[in-house]
Amino acid sequence: MSTRFYSVCIALLMTVTAQAAPEAVQESTELVPSGSVSVEQPWIRVGGEDEVMLPAYVILKSDANTPWSLDKVTARGFSMVMIHRVVLQDGVTRMLMQDSLTIPPGETIVMNDKGYHLMFMGPRKQYKDGDKISAVLYFRDQKPLKVIFTVSKNAPTPEPKK
Repeated sequence: MSTRFYSVCIALLMTVTAQAAPEAVQESTELVPSGSVSVEQPWIRVGGEDEVMLPAYVILKSDANTPWSLDKVTARGFSMVMIHRVVLQDGVTRMLMQDSLTIPPGETIVMNDKGYHLMFMGPRKQYKDGDKISAVLYFRDQKPLKVIFTVSKNAPTPEPKK
């Protein structure tokens, strides 16, 4: 048979296959939140020279009707960010790494040095008062949330309630 005949057969086969193949279905990356969690007063305590970790604090407020789970935090310029909790065990205060932090519906979690907090590990440079650090909070089954932390020697003054 001729080359032309094979070319026509291949073209016909490709046309039939393309028409018979189901359309590719793209998975939606859109997530439907069940309410939301807002972030207030994100800050990182400034460290001294040669600091290997910097504690960070934030207020997480939920207006969701289901629990939200903070599963991971990342930040450029750090080797990792951990979720920690301070607990009292056998009369000794310990800092324990947490796999996640659940924010119950309608609740507020105030991170501080006596409870939950974030620990920014392995800074690749020395930060000073007033620097800004960008981080991403990853909540289970929700879109990631970018947060800008301010480096400070002292906790921010709470804004007056309106």
